[in-house]
Amino acid sequence: MSNTQNLKVDCESLKKIRDFYTESRKKKDGFSKLILATLIGDIELKGINKRRNPTDEETYDVVKKFISNAKGSIIDIKEKNGDVNRIPEIEKEIELLSQFQPPQVSNEDVKLRIKSIIENKNIDSMRGMGIIMGTLSKEFGKNYDASLANKLVKELLS
Repeated sequence: MSNTQNLKVDCESLKKIRDFYTESRKKKDGFSKLILATLIGDIELKGINKRRNPTDEETYDVVKKFISNAKGSIIDIKEKNGDVNRIPEIEKEIELLSQFQPPQVSNEDVKLRIKSIIENKNIDSMRGMGIIMGTLSKEFGKNYDASLANKLVKELLS
């Protein structure tokens, strides 16, 4: 029995991934099984390295890293005239992995919250950018598109 099997799975996000992995094995879905086995291994490694069970936040970070790497692969293929036939498979991987991300705050809700912060804190210049972004980060954590928020703040304050 490996060290990872001795860990008690106590975060919901990893449990969801393991359940999906088990279903993939039952359905003999080799593609999903391979992706999820690799994902689970990376998540468990985070916990082992810290001598504790991985948290939901750590799980989400690993999922986000996998998605980012897959998107990067698509960009590389397009920029370097690589094997474009691989793109649908990579997109399928992104779709699979996206199921395991935390729910994201909608872009419209982020925009409304930015407008509210600007009004409530009487921000009228770009010097308030840090206040706005800090408030969004405290309220939404990593569950919003920070780069989009940054662009929206610039639009609203210019």
